[in-house]
Amino acid sequence: ARLLSGSIALVTLLRAALVIVLGVASIFIEHSATGLALAVALAHVIAPLPLAREIASHMPAPWSGSIARAYVSFGWPLVASYGVASLGHNTDRLVLARWMGAATLGPYGAIADLVRQTMTVFGEAIAFAYVAVAKDANSNGDVARARQLMADAARACATVALFGAAFTIEIGEPIIALLMGEAFRAPAARFLPWLVLAGGLGLFRSYYLGQVIYFQPVARLELEASIATAAVAVPGSLLLVPVFGIGGAVLSLAAGQAAACAVLYRTTRRSEMFRIPWRDFAAIAALALAGAFVAALVQRLHIGAIATITIQGACLSVALLAAMRIYNVLSFNELVSSAIRRLGLQPAPRLEPRDGSR
Repeated sequence: ARLLSGSIALVTLLRAALVIVLGVASIFIEHSATGLALAVALAHVIAPLPLAREIASHMPAPWSGSIARAYVSFGWPLVASYGVASLGHNTDRLVLARWMGAATLGPYGAIADLVRQTMTVFGEAIAFAYVAVAKDANSNGDVARARQLMADAARACATVALFGAAFTIEIGEPIIALLMGEAFRAPAARFLPWLVLAGGLGLFRSYYLGQVIYFQPVARLELEASIATAAVAVPGSLLLVPVFGIGGAVLSLAAGQAAACAVLYRTTRRSEMFRIPWRDFAAIAALALAGAFVAALVQRLHIGAIATITIQGACLSVALLAAMRIYNVLSFNELVSSAIRRLGLQPAPRLEPRDGSR
């Protein structure tokens, strides 16, 4: 098997560009939610086409009914799981629109999509950097390297989730106001941290724990996790949204993701491939808390909004860079070394003194 990393990266970028271009075009032409949905769907259909020819060139084998049946047997639980997961991930919005109206749903949906897409970007980076290589190593019999890569993936997920929460708690509100307008600041203050919690759980669920189906013959586990999400999120939304509004929607979403993680962890905890480095998680959490604590102290200085946000961001960034340096998150150390070499900042080699000289 080959890792077509360059082609897949191109498809990912093309999909993102097409979603924006076709989505904006549909808004100007059609002025309807249906047109926007069709434009996004079309972007997802067109984007993989450049990859189809390359995949076909690596499939010279003749048709095999047994292989096709094996693909169907492995794939049908995944297809079903996507539908069930969609129900669990969107019921909160449907119920919120029914009880609170579009004016409430709009800010919630926009901020929730921003958090989800941000987590997806980091999740795909983790998948490309670690999980794809771990799958290849495991297929080639290098189980030790695959285990190490999956442990690195877990640390990367923890870094993204914990520091995402720290940045959100300290400077999330002004950033949302800057990106989306002041009208979104008040809603963000109420539920943004909980959305980040749900996003962090979703990151672990999809890009770490959920990857177990590629290392063990347990494709149905993905369907079970999606059913757990829907079983918790759907009734949670129906019960909590009418009482707590946006708070109930966020809580039901986070609880649904937690339920899926619990189902997946029940299986992965028995696998050597998915040994979670809890001590490293604690150390990363300590660094995130330290950065958040210093940023909170800066907030008390009353030195102006722009200066406060800048210094808070710098404090959190220092803590984040420390975590990335210690655990080499996303090959941070190699990237730094490469940048130093390119800039010519690498120290000159030390000259040894000649014999008899000091």
